[in-house]
Amino acid sequence: MQTQEATRKPRHESRSEAVQTLRPIAPPVDIYENEQELLLLADLPGVTREAITVQFEPEKLTFEAARVVGDQTVQYKRVFTVAPIFDADRISASYERGVLRLTLGKSAAVRPRQIPVTSR
Repeated sequence: MQTQEATRKPRHESRSEAVQTLRPIAPPVDIYENEQELLLLADLPGVTREAITVQFEPEKLTFEAARVVGDQTVQYKRVFTVAPIFDADRISASYERGVLRLTLGKSAAVRPRQIPVTSR
């Protein structure tokens, strides 16, 4: 017969074990739009540019990042549903001073344009 003490599992891993990964955090994102593009500014403090991934699929934009703090890995992730008005070739990403900047250019077919009026 086993005692209760023999079947009890440890509650915490020691600090010498591997780095613990936490659930992803949804970082704050400011979103701006004009006639030409959509701009997203995401706060990712302490992350290196190499630790950021950005992926665009039809109607879906995802970015992920990670950084190690002490013995834990802090993960960031946001997924956005985007209208099919954006041109995949006009999407860019840059990172500076803890802010990820994502620019999604609108397709020429949906951008407003001035139509000249002529006389007959």
